[in-house]
Amino acid sequence: MAFCRRIGVLAFDSVVMKTSRFSVIRPVSTSGKNFAAIDTEFSAAKERLTTLKEDPGNEIKLKLYALFKQATVGKCNAKKPSTFDFVGKAKWTAWNSLGVLSQEDAQKQYISTVNDLVAVEESASEEVASGTAGDYKQIKVTVEDGVCTILLNRPAKKNAINLEMYNEIGVALNEIGKDPKVVLAVVTGAGDYYCSGNDLENFMNIDPSKIHEFAKEGADVLRQFVASFINFPKPLIGAINGPVVGVAVSTLSLFDVVYATDRATFHTPFTALGQSPEGCSSVLFPRIMGQGKVCPGF
Repeated sequence: MAFCRRIGVLAFDSVVMKTSRFSVIRPVSTSGKNFAAIDTEFSAAKERLTTLKEDPGNEIKLKLYALFKQATVGKCNAKKPSTFDFVGKAKWTAWNSLGVLSQEDAQKQYISTVNDLVAVEESASEEVASGTAGDYKQIKVTVEDGVCTILLNRPAKKNAINLEMYNEIGVALNEIGKDPKVVLAVVTGAGDYYCSGNDLENFMNIDPSKIHEFAKEGADVLRQFVASFINFPKPLIGAINGPVVGVAVSTLSLFDVVYATDRATFHTPFTALGQSPEGCSSVLFPRIMGQGKVCPGF
């Protein structure tokens, strides 16, 4: 799977997120009750978008931006930005890729995308995780018939691991290991990804004067996270439901059994990013797969 680095600084365009700007650009009026109904839903979707609490990620924001422009303006008519205008070029490419998609169809896709985002967030807020450690925000923990399921529960972010999720997974594994009602544990992901690796927002707001302190704290978090896998006293199964990136790949060597669907892909961008592979993978992967297969992947 080709590794696509998200543009960390990309923010929602004011056209997409700020309802105060919506009065400036309106969809082209067409006759017919069906289009009028869609136009009403479109306006409602714009309002619902502002209620999201979680950032849906750059990929979704670009999609929404493009659909909004297509719905309100039509086919891309803007000049292609310069090579070094990375954000502008990303927006232009997203809009231009819609080609001759009609404004009505663009509205429908925009409405559907927003509704999906809101539904995922509402579902996540309604679900109460059951576990001896209490309620979780980034994962969902359930126990049924002796099987504990840990669900990485940030589907809008492709289950990217932020610092809170690192801690919650570690706490869950430690608590589950002590729970006599649990025979084995399964880790899987919500949505179409198992896990897209580290959430890049973990590194976006670091005070340059505190880099050494941040690196030390990050190493401690990672050490405790990996230790929770190593010390887990019961069978641990990975149910890989989609693409996996980075630390989520390297820690698979700590599972007892790993099952993967045909949609799963595994990407280890350590060499490209100038990073060392974590999760004991530099030792365990060669033993599992052989040196010749592991080195090119790292």
